[in-house]
Amino acid sequence: MSIIVDILILAGVLLAIVAVVQVAAARLVLPESTLLSAIGIAIGAGYVAIDAWVSGRRCSCIAGSASTARWRARWPTALNC
Repeated sequence: MSIIVDILILAGVLLAIVAVVQVAAARLVLPESTLLSAIGIAIGAGYVAIDAWVSGRRCSCIAGSASTARWRARWPTALNC
């Protein structure tokens, strides 16, 4: 049931983004495809930045940093060191 809710929320967010882009494209000079690609690039860049940040935290855990116990206490399954 939780997966269905997640998919419905994701679909709603996607439709909201497309609606905002269509409104912006109607008022601005840029075409809709350009705005959609810019939003896609921004979302992708955000994903890469978050993934790099999380990977950096995981690498410091593997190196044996002092905060390993705190990381495991907060996110026991996220850091499999």
